[in-house]
Amino acid sequence: MQNFATSLAKGKVKENIIIKLFESVGFTCNSADAQHRSFWDIEARSDDISFTAEIKYDIMAKRTNNLAIEVFNPKLNKPSGIYTTCATLWIHVIGDDIYVTSCKRLRKFLQENKPHRVIKAGGDKNSDMALYQIDTILPIFYKINTLLRNELTNLLIILVLES
Repeated sequence: MQNFATSLAKGKVKENIIIKLFESVGFTCNSADAQHRSFWDIEARSDDISFTAEIKYDIMAKRTNNLAIEVFNPKLNKPSGIYTTCATLWIHVIGDDIYVTSCKRLRKFLQENKPHRVIKAGGDKNSDMALYQIDTILPIFYKINTLLRNELTNLLIILVLES
C-alpha cells in the first residue's frame, strides 16, 4: 500500500492533466486554495459556465475492477467524500482514462444502489469507501479525455445545469 504523500503526489499529477484538458477547450482553471481544499479540488470558468470539481485518482480500480467512492471518515465519525463535497462535478481517473459525472447524479446512484463491498478505515485509516463494480457504476459517468472540444464543452454545460 502506498503512503499518503505518494498517493497525494500521484493524484496531483492527474489533477494537473485534467486542468490542462479543461484549459485546452477554453476554461480558466485553478486548484483550490487551502481554505477551499476540503470542499473541492479545482474550479473552472468559461464565458458560458463555471463549476467546481472533486477529482479522485483510483489507483486500484483497474486491478480490482471496482470503483471506490469515499463516504465516511471513521476518525472523525462523520460523512466525508461524496457526501460532504461542495463540488458540482465528480471526476474519477482510472489509469489514463478520465470520467465525469455530476455529484448530484453520483449521490443518487449511491442512494439507489448497494455497494459491492465496503472498505472500512482505508487509505490512511480515515476513509470508509463504498466499492462498486466498474460495469455497474460507470454508466453514470462520461469518458472525457477522448472528446472533441465542442463535445466536452457541451457535456460539461449539461452536467452543470443538472446539478
